[in-house]
Amino acid sequence: MIERLSYQEYEARPGVRQSNLKHLAKSPAHYKQALTEHADTEALAFGRALHVAVLEPHLFDEQFVIAPKINKRTTVGKAAWADLQSSGKAVLSESDGEAIAGIKASIKAHPAASQILGLSSDREASIFWNDVETGVACKARMDVTCPAMAAVVDLKSTKDASIFEFSKSLLNFGYHYQAAHTLAGCAALKIPFDSFIFIAVEKEPPYAVAVYQIDEESLLFGALKVQELLRLYKACEASGVWPAYPYQIQKISLPSWATKSMKENGNGEF
Repeated sequence: MIERLSYQEYEARPGVRQSNLKHLAKSPAHYKQALTEHADTEALAFGRALHVAVLEPHLFDEQFVIAPKINKRTTVGKAAWADLQSSGKAVLSESDGEAIAGIKASIKAHPAASQILGLSSDREASIFWNDVETGVACKARMDVTCPAMAAVVDLKSTKDASIFEFSKSLLNFGYHYQAAHTLAGCAALKIPFDSFIFIAVEKEPPYAVAVYQIDEESLLFGALKVQELLRLYKACEASGVWPAYPYQIQKISLPSWATKSMKENGNGEF
């Protein structure tokens, strides 16, 4: 495990990470395209700021500044905004600052979340390993490690932290890949972590918090898919060919939920 490695240093090191796998699952061509894109959306900036505020609060003022209300149509406002932009820090809106403060308070008030963070040791630790089966160089960055629970802990901001909706997020955003990939790295490096916990927090009031441990079946599903994707990555890297969707004509049908609804209604109506 490598501690105190900046995100920029982590980014510069070679290795397949969870976000790579998510794109590769769509197609190798989408994976290659994603490598050339460096989008810095408001959502990503907010996520980075939230992680620093919650996990490394001593670094927040060094990296971020919360903008007061500024009328950028006036000369004074334009000058004030230019000063903020030239500070070298990421500029957050006043509303983002309020949300981050609310989320921090909500996490602190949540018994399980606050206990886990209180028991944690390393924050933002990076690991690097070679996949046992394929030999592919891999890497992962762990928000929090909790040796007392033998767990890796990840902070996720979300629109809906309810168990029903967050279970869909596991699939839609590839969080099961992340969990399986990270724990595989821990196993390869003989780091004694065998569970993965998400602290899910909503981005809007009341900033509700839920804590979830991904189950063994979902981890197994994630691990099998990760291995499949690493094999695909190795084959594409060896051939130099990164295809998109299949070249041949494919038969397509309505989604299963739609045809099920039609059969149940018996009249062809949804």
